[in-house]
Amino acid sequence: MSRSCLLVLVAAAVVACPEPGPGGVDSAPPADGGLALNEAGLALCATPGTYCTPADSCGLSPRCNAAGVCITAGTRDCDDGISCTTDRCVPGGCEHLVASGYCLIDEMCHKKGATVGCGRCLPEVFTTRWSPLDGVSCDDKNPCTKGDECKQGSCVGQPYSCSDGLSCTTDSCDGLGGCKSFLLPKYCLIEKLCHSDGEVDPTGCKVCDVSVASDQWQPRPKVCTIEGMCHVAGATDATGCYTCEPLHAPTTWTPLPDTCLVSQVCLKQGTSHPSGCATCDPTVHTDQWTPVTGGSLSTEGFDSGGGGYILSKPMGAVGWQVHGGRYTSPPSSLYYGNPVAGNYDTSGQANSGSATTPAFQLPAQQKAFLTFQLYMDTETSATFDVLQVEVEGQVLWSKATLKVSDYRVWKQITVDLGGFAGKSIQVVFQFDTKDDLNNQSEGVYIDDVMLLTGCGSI
Repeated sequence: MSRSCLLVLVAAAVVACPEPGPGGVDSAPPADGGLALNEAGLALCATPGTYCTPADSCGLSPRCNAAGVCITAGTRDCDDGISCTTDRCVPGGCEHLVASGYCLIDEMCHKKGATVGCGRCLPEVFTTRWSPLDGVSCDDKNPCTKGDECKQGSCVGQPYSCSDGLSCTTDSCDGLGGCKSFLLPKYCLIEKLCHSDGEVDPTGCKVCDVSVASDQWQPRPKVCTIEGMCHVAGATDATGCYTCEPLHAPTTWTPLPDTCLVSQVCLKQGTSHPSGCATCDPTVHTDQWTPVTGGSLSTEGFDSGGGGYILSKPMGAVGWQVHGGRYTSPPSSLYYGNPVAGNYDTSGQANSGSATTPAFQLPAQQKAFLTFQLYMDTETSATFDVLQVEVEGQVLWSKATLKVSDYRVWKQITVDLGGFAGKSIQVVFQFDTKDDLNNQSEGVYIDDVMLLTGCGSI
């Protein structure tokens, strides 16, 4: 009958039988299952040249010789080199028995109770693999987990994040629930905000200088500190008439040469007033117009009260009054409206009022001009919220001349008074809403009223 390959499984060690010889048929053993042996103890066989069953189960390549004796080409070595196994030959292969009290896992011997990670050697359960070890601390080798514990044979930790959301740091976990953060080169981390090297703080007074410190601002050299803000040397103020000169005046603006700052407007030396009666001459004044030769100039800036102006009775809190809400020269100007409410509304009623200058004498046969700074936040229609400049009942100027772009900005207005040369006059600023609608805007501001005379013959 054909020979079946015997597979021996002992403690998970499997060794396959060698393939049968060319004939594929073994000599049949005696009926009782034993082997017939000669005097030398060698197994006898029936068919020379065929595979046979040797007396020595460790014999290799058994073949029946011409004398009918089963001979082998050598002896099988069943030593697996593992200290915790007992090795022996069995028919067709080797048998490796794991010693009592040991586990053989991945060809490594482990005594009973030995642990690796989340596994324990328990030969009574498994001899060739780890038995699960639960509920003990372990290390899952992931630094961004904490509380690592064995569960069902695996090391499981609770994930956590160390990202601080800052672009200038690299963040890492320590595996214990803590974090480490490292600042990138060329960055400062100040009050939990990232700043690149050389970046200036909001005041302009300090700078990020990583060569000195990366966790605090450093004083910025060569700057002016003015009203809590810092400016580099050569910077100019909002008017353009003043500059920062740290060596000369580190805490104030320094006037630029050859300029005048008049009503918050920077003028170059020699700039003429629209009337032609005054000019910018910083050798005389840096903050006001200088009359031309033969001329005279007087200004009312409402800086210390009403300047002798006659103000009509207000309607409630709405009317002409000196107020510091807006001005071209601090601290105040002439305002029409309600300074508390910030509008000129009188709840369902129209309102009006006048502001009249003190009387002044105009020289005979000489040019004369009245100029003032105007800020209007009213309706732009020429029909409503009307502002006029009047002398002796004549309207010399009206807001009808304004463009839409002239509203909500300061604008200089010039009025020709030449028609009243030689007279003593009073100028009236007259405002009238004409109706009770749309009166919630801020109102009207007038500042730096200036009279220029004696600048040429009529």
